[in-house]
Amino acid sequence: MHAIVRWLNPSSWHTLLVFVMLGVFGGLFAWFSFNLIHPLMANFRFISQHGWLALQVGGLRQAIQLISSGYLAIAAYIAFRVCEVEIVGRLRDGSGSINQPADPAEM
Repeated sequence: MHAIVRWLNPSSWHTLLVFVMLGVFGGLFAWFSFNLIHPLMANFRFISQHGWLALQVGGLRQAIQLISSGYLAIAAYIAFRVCEVEIVGRLRDGSGSINQPADPAEM
C-alpha cells in the first residue's frame, strides 16, 4: 500500500518525470477539450428539437460521451496543475535538480 501512495505522490517522482507528465497531462487536456462546446450545443439543440426520436437515434449516447469527455478534460487539467505546482515548488526551493527528486519531508 505504501508503494502505491508513493507512486501517486508527485513529490517523490524524479524532476524529469514530473516535467514529462506535465506535458502528457497538458496534451490530454487539449485533446479532450478541443472543440467540445460546439458538438455539445449541437447535441442539445438536436435533442430539444426532436425529443424522443433524437434520444432513440443516439442523441443521449452522444451527450453522455461529450459529458464524459468534459470530465476527462477536467481530470487532465487537475493533474496538469498538480505537476505544474510541483515543478514550480521545486524551482523555488532550489531542489529542482534533475539528479534527485524533492524530499517530501522538507515540504
